[in-house]
Amino acid sequence: MILKRIKATAAKNTGKLFKSTAPVPSIEKPFPASRSYWHRGIECENWVAESYARQGFEPLGHRLKTPFGELDLLMRSPDGTLTGFEVKTKTADLADRISRRQLKKLERIFTWMLQQNENSQFLVCFVAGPEDILVLALAEISY
Repeated sequence: MILKRIKATAAKNTGKLFKSTAPVPSIEKPFPASRSYWHRGIECENWVAESYARQGFEPLGHRLKTPFGELDLLMRSPDGTLTGFEVKTKTADLADRISRRQLKKLERIFTWMLQQNENSQFLVCFVAGPEDILVLALAEISY
């Protein structure tokens, strides 16, 4: 008799783990390693901002959304030039840090910046540490 009760109350096997297939909200990121990359990126952006602030640049924005992608830093130089920054962590091979697709995106962001303000420049910074920052103009990067 006990077996009949268990059998009668057993759920029908539908092949699904849960009745609902709707995604369950999570408070954690799916890949913990990606979080450390995010923190490393913020740290490098702060190093670049601090380095240029010491040279007299005025910070205007951080991680700004443009119609063509995100701009890591926006600062105004002492002479009034609007300067956009793309910040990358520095590795052994700099060519691996920016793909062709990313380069095209950066060119579109820079073109948009020039349309907003003709007195603009766009710099790409490769950062290994607070005192180890390699700065290139966007035009210096090619494939």
